[in-house]
Amino acid sequence: MAVPGSLVPVPAEELVQLCALDMELYCHTFFPKTFRQRSPQFHQEIDRLLDAPEARYVGIEVFRGGAKTTKTRAFASKRIAYGYSRTIMILSSSQEHAKRSLRWLRTQVEHNTTWAGTFGLRKGSKWTDEFLEIIHAKLDHPIAIIAVGITGQTRGVNIDDYRPDLIIVDDPDDEETTATPEQRKKTENRFFGAIEKSLTPATENPDAKLVLLQTSLHREDLINRCHIDPQWYTTRFGILDEAGKSRWPDRFPTDTVRADKAAHIARGQTLLWLREMECTVGDEETADFKREWLKFWDVLPETMLVILAVDPVPPPSELQIKQGLKNKDFEVLSVWGYSRGRFYLLEYARSRGHEPQWTITEFFRLLNKWKPLKARVEGTAYQRTLKWILEQEMKKRRQYIQIDAEADKRKKRHRIIQAFSGIGAAGNLYIHPSHQDFASEFAAYPNVDHDDTLDAAAMAVNELLELGPDIGEGELDALEHDTDNDLDPDWRVAP
Repeated sequence: MAVPGSLVPVPAEELVQLCALDMELYCHTFFPKTFRQRSPQFHQEIDRLLDAPEARYVGIEVFRGGAKTTKTRAFASKRIAYGYSRTIMILSSSQEHAKRSLRWLRTQVEHNTTWAGTFGLRKGSKWTDEFLEIIHAKLDHPIAIIAVGITGQTRGVNIDDYRPDLIIVDDPDDEETTATPEQRKKTENRFFGAIEKSLTPATENPDAKLVLLQTSLHREDLINRCHIDPQWYTTRFGILDEAGKSRWPDRFPTDTVRADKAAHIARGQTLLWLREMECTVGDEETADFKREWLKFWDVLPETMLVILAVDPVPPPSELQIKQGLKNKDFEVLSVWGYSRGRFYLLEYARSRGHEPQWTITEFFRLLNKWKPLKARVEGTAYQRTLKWILEQEMKKRRQYIQIDAEADKRKKRHRIIQAFSGIGAAGNLYIHPSHQDFASEFAAYPNVDHDDTLDAAAMAVNELLELGPDIGEGELDALEHDTDNDLDPDWRVAP
């Protein structure tokens, strides 16, 4: 046999040993028709979680199309091939959905001669869509796999004195089962009761696992319960990573993903996109803002009052650096304009790292592009240091702008709500269709992991509100009648 991508033959026994340690190699070796593309990084992270010996309970939340079902089918096949499991139970919202995974395994035994022949697998006496018996000839024992609906008989499963040592629960929730607190509680009791208690004890099989696959439908559904349960090892992967790039570019190019997201936003389907593709649940009933408040600009007013706000972040801790800044807040620079009662998001820049030079570069780029009246930096300890850094840079460049650095004593949520509620409800809040990060945070707030884009925007909008519409209107009137161009040209903003 040959390792995929190599022309050098490898003895079958050696390849089997290599595949035991490398899930990606196993998948591409034995299931090349299923795994046709290079595996993305997040698939490898899922593999490590599934293989972790300490992870008895595993929850996996992945965007639609992220192949979470395919990954766990391959995981089940590996446990069959290497004899880790004797009884496997696969559940879903309906038995028909669960049977699809059994049919895939049945097809592999019947037609995938490389996999079945290498590990000595053949069909046993039970061979239906609901119940498979696979005979492992090399280990001389049968392996039972059953498909069950979430409301079916799951309690007391025991086949040939072996209780399930692998239970895969694939999308047990839907819009109906998460619609009310009573329905969610009913599903939760069944899952943590009959299903979880069906897993064989660790004393009988230390490798026994319960795996939940679910895309969030409600902030209190099963997967979100598991995310906060200390017994569970969970992971969540939206289609876009922290840098805004596709997690699976070979299959979903970043430009295509962002174009699809922009189309959802334009159709007023931001929450649908967030739920299905970014694994972020926004609840219209509890959200602070209504998605229809967002209007979109194409051409900007010729004259605007412009403010630049900076919401920096302090240097990362050692733990955050070790974790690759995974949960680090974003540093955001946000530029907003005001004209004739309307507020326009002009541009923003985001960075997760702590790089003062990036902040300086972006600050002066936005300053030269939009010519704001003034800048505002949140006035806490590090932010005041940043104000000093920017002022020193202004002296070097001989380019000056007033920078305010006053601490806002209000709670963050209060200042965000106060910034956008009035102008949003009045239909005076405008963004560009490309401002996807802002639109996502706005539609889901406060049910978001990060609100830095909103926070920086709120700083700018609050500054515009504090300046007062009358002042802005007076300046705008003067500009529109300035036929001799006597006024400061930095007030004029071309679209």
